[in-house]
This record gives sequence, C-alpha cells and structure tokens, in this order.
Amino acid sequence: AEASGVRLSIDRAGHALVDRHPSPAAAAPPHDSSPVQARLELVARELGLSSARFCRTPQDYYEHELEWRREVLGACSTAALCKSMIMENTRLSGVSAAEAAGLGRYKRVCVVLQYDGPKLDKHKLTDVVRGLEGRHAAAKRQYSLRMVSGEESLALSGFEHNAVTPLGMATPMPLLVSERLRGLADG
Repeated sequence: AEASGVRLSIDRAGHALVDRHPSPAAAAPPHDSSPVQARLELVARELGLSSARFCRTPQDYYEHELEWRREVLGACSTAALCKSMIMENTRLSGVSAAEAAGLGRYKRVCVVLQYDGPKLDKHKLTDVVRGLEGRHAAAKRQYSLRMVSGEESLALSGFEHNAVTPLGMATPMPLLVSERLRGLADG
C-alpha cells in the first residue's frame, strides 16, 4: 500500500515495513512539540494517519482517575484510553529476536489494551502468539509471556515508562490490539 510517499508492506514475519520517502506534504512539526512528539507526528503523516493526535500530559497524569485523563486528552470515553506493553516470551531467553524470527517464532510482541477493559489474559495471549507463528509454533509449555522491564522497554521502544506507543517503535515487533477496541465509536 502507498500513502503520502510511504510504501507499507508486510514481511514474512508479519512486521510492517515502511519504506520512507517523505513527500513535500510532510511539513515540519510545530515548534512547541517535544522531539518525541515531533517524531511521532512525522511518522503518522508519513503513514497517512490523518486522525492521529499527540499531546503532552501533566506530570501527575497517572495519579488521576480515568475520567479526568479522558477529559485531558479529549477522548470520546474512558474505553478509548489504552496502554501499550512489550511482552517477551521468557522461554526464548537464550535466543535473540532475529534467531527466533529465523525459526518462525516471536520473542516479543507489543500489546495494546484498554485501561478499563479486562486484564491481560496470558493464556489467550499465548494462543494468539502461537496462532501468529502458525506451523512454527511450539507446545504451550514453551511460552511464558511476561512484561519486559522498564529499561528493556525503553531500549526496545525508544519511549520512556508510561509513554510507550506502537507507532514509531525503535524495534519492529508484532502489534496485538485488543479486539474490544474495534467496537469503539470514532471520536
């Protein structure tokens, strides 16, 4: 698919590959943006994501209730508030991500879920990852998906704690989005 000078394709392992040829329409970000926000806005424009919005939140953002956060962000409901977490299959600890990919396996995935939705079900997550791996999937006992440490998350995503977004991550990995998000109204 091509949009705004960007060619998007999917590789053998299911990763989105972006061939960036920025179009003249990819204008400079506003001067009041942080470097991270400016980078995300550019990536969104390059991908043709016209509805993507980025904003900085107050320092005490996570100390407040979801309704207050919804209002600060201008979200349509608290159901639209999500978190992104990088999960690692610790049963592949002696294997690099590249080696795992060579075996048709995934060492890490980024999971997006709602704050006010159900908790992450690791059994369902294992089933989804095994489904992605298809004929290369191992037995269920070969999966132990755990959230990576804050330091690992920063290194893999390029984003600080509580600021991980699947857009523009430093390390490509499969993105798994909660099914419940598809049912949300736009806005």
